[in-house]
Amino acid sequence: MINLHTFMEKLIKKTPAQPEFHQAVNEVLESVGPVVEEKPEYRKAMILERMVEPERVIMFRVPWLYDRNEICVNTGYRIEMSSATECDEFDPMIALEKLIEAPTRLSCLLKGLDEEFLAKQPGEDRWSIRQFMTHIRDAGGVFNGRVKQFTIEENPVLTSQAVWEWARSDEAGPGGTLAILEDFRVSRAETVDELKRFPLKDWWREGQHDEFGTVTLKQQASYFAAHELTHISQIGFLVSS
Repeated sequence: MINLHTFMEKLIKKTPAQPEFHQAVNEVLESVGPVVEEKPEYRKAMILERMVEPERVIMFRVPWLYDRNEICVNTGYRIEMSSATECDEFDPMIALEKLIEAPTRLSCLLKGLDEEFLAKQPGEDRWSIRQFMTHIRDAGGVFNGRVKQFTIEENPVLTSQAVWEWARSDEAGPGGTLAILEDFRVSRAETVDELKRFPLKDWWREGQHDEFGTVTLKQQASYFAAHELTHISQIGFLVSS
């Protein structure tokens, strides 16, 4: 049987400077890991190992002008994990709608559940509902900070955060999971207020992500909206089971 924790440890050791890649892989493992564990033919075919290796890597030059009027040249990389899939972006208003809905949908899912159930892990190396909530709150906080950067900075530098690692701690703090939800709700309200102030054209404003290169506000909003939809679905599955 494959050990998902060991799999992640090996991946992190192999790619130590890519925390958001680690986060993305960890989220996929939450969904497909149990299926691979149950199917010997998938393990034999090395499905997980093939999923985390790029299909192709494009290397290109990035010339730019330093603030002392000096020309610098860096090396850029475009990583394509699979040519069979592409990352879709939401229309700005659809992305905003999904970001607004997330706290309410989570509140409905958690209604009437006690903390013992919320803290229970469904299996080894698998997250509890409380850990999912911690992760959603923390990722939402990162997005909130990035939206503020887009508000006050021209071409802001967006720093990668190992958000998925933060959820490994099982310390819910005072108020437990509902307090985590409330933190997320307050943070999301701030984010939505900021986003509503942006003219539509400013959703295409660019920033520099230290792992993914040039990204727009629209891409970031789409990414975090889709990210939350994935985890809301996973929480819904845990609640129903």
